[in-house]
Amino acid sequence: MLRGELKWLSVCVFDVDNFKTINDQYGHASGDALLTRITSIIKENIRQSDCIARLGGDEFVILFTDTQDENHAPAIVERIRVHVASAQFGEGDVAYNASCSFGIVSVTPDQLTLNDLPNQMLSSADEALYSAKHKGKNAVGIAMLSDLS
Repeated sequence: MLRGELKWLSVCVFDVDNFKTINDQYGHASGDALLTRITSIIKENIRQSDCIARLGGDEFVILFTDTQDENHAPAIVERIRVHVASAQFGEGDVAYNASCSFGIVSVTPDQLTLNDLPNQMLSSADEALYSAKHKGKNAVGIAMLSDLS
């Protein structure tokens, strides 16, 4: 994608709500299977131009690029949140539900030259994630563009 075509660049940081409890209650193999399944749900709901990566543990990041005038990242993340929350994980006696909390920050092409942009975006997305956690989890927090100025 050429830089001139880019209308939005968004970073979403997310993690699994109560992941330690899931690991403790259902075992680490079940926790690993949960992370694999959530990753599959993410891949099914993002575009080929988007990218998902594991930051560590149960924390992931999605990079969204958009050439449309409207920023689609928040709608995509909301769809992912709903899919994860409505899915059943595990099997039989170890079947359970899980949810994720998400934090998103977006910038426009004119903001791509901000100093230390990658760290600023990750930090802002992380703050939005913790805001979502404090709202009761299974939520999407959005950082405003002005937060990066």
